[in-house]
Amino acid sequence: MTTAWLWWAALAVQGASPTSGDVSLNEYFQAIERHNPALQAVSHRVASIRAQAEAATALPDPTATVGVYASEVETRVGPQKQRLSLSQALPWRGKRALSGQAANARGDSLAAGGKALALELFAEFKRHYAELYSIGRELAVAERHLELLEKLAGVVDAKYRVGKVDYSAFIRVDVELDRMRDRAQSTRDRARPTVAAMNALLGRETAAPIPFPESLPEPASDWAPEAATTAMRGNNPELVSLDHAARAAALELELARQQRRPDFRVGLDWINTGEAVIPDLPESGRDALVVNLSLNLPIRRKRLAATARDAAERRAAVQADRQARTNDLDARLQQALFDIREANRKITLYRDALIPKAQESFNVTLKSFESDRASFSDVIDADRALVELSLARYRAEADRFKAAARAQSLTGSWPAAKEDTP
Repeated sequence: MTTAWLWWAALAVQGASPTSGDVSLNEYFQAIERHNPALQAVSHRVASIRAQAEAATALPDPTATVGVYASEVETRVGPQKQRLSLSQALPWRGKRALSGQAANARGDSLAAGGKALALELFAEFKRHYAELYSIGRELAVAERHLELLEKLAGVVDAKYRVGKVDYSAFIRVDVELDRMRDRAQSTRDRARPTVAAMNALLGRETAAPIPFPESLPEPASDWAPEAATTAMRGNNPELVSLDHAARAAALELELARQQRRPDFRVGLDWINTGEAVIPDLPESGRDALVVNLSLNLPIRRKRLAATARDAAERRAAVQADRQARTNDLDARLQQALFDIREANRKITLYRDALIPKAQESFNVTLKSFESDRASFSDVIDADRALVELSLARYRAEADRFKAAARAQSLTGSWPAAKEDTP
């Protein structure tokens, strides 16, 4: 038996991929936008606040009052029987506009928070997507490795029959086969919770099938720390949300100060008057009309000052929150950029140096085993090293994809299917 098929089997172990159909990441992201219940809840809350803003700019409902005199009031022109009053409250000029602007600013803050949530969900989905890719690769490697071991078992059997290997080689083959079967089964089981988490983000049944990704999009290679930091500070939706919240707090502070100005109420009273006691009086039974104007008196200065102070403190709290959040996001971004660089370094090391050397070592060991210059244990050790290095490369690719997803989310960039850009 020649070594040709073994050599090709080793190549298959190194570069195998699961049998599956790739689904565009954009399709997944669109499904999350349409069906994720958390995003739908945010959308409803934004619509609710927009409605509140519209209501805040409208005038209060007018008031109508009907009164019947229990004891009629006798006047020169006749007794007063009933009274109908209509009045309309008129807030001080600018109060309604400020209320609407503050509500809209809160809506803008919540909408930006919804975008931050969407980016977070996209990044989480990409993390699971990369994990599923890594699991699929590991499963394919395990299955190909099992095929290789089964064929090696035939080689060992042939050599044993002619006395070139001892019985311990059989035991070693069985141990390796059992170990790899267990690894393959464990890998299959690991895919289930990952698929369930992805389906939860997609807003569908957790048992719905999701194929193993055949590849991971290549992230951008020009993640310059300074440019990424600038993008994060200007575009991160969490910071944008806090900016809108600060604007809402400033408007609410101005509205609190406006409470020192009175509100008005204008009204019209109609009084039904009966016939006068004196007959033939020209003005007998003439109804009375009364126009009135009232205003509240904002004299409780302590309460008004406390209201303004409350609004000022809330604005200061939002500003402090933004600074704290900026510092935290900056630290997380620098960690993500480091993880990208580290993963790139490992991928290059595995692809260009370690895996080719391990492949060469395996080929040499396999030839030596065929010519009885190496033991079966040497072949297993060389093959195991090649397998582990191949898996390490796939894990590094997954780690890079996850780190790029975090960096993209932090910089506020909407995800792209083919490439992550800062």
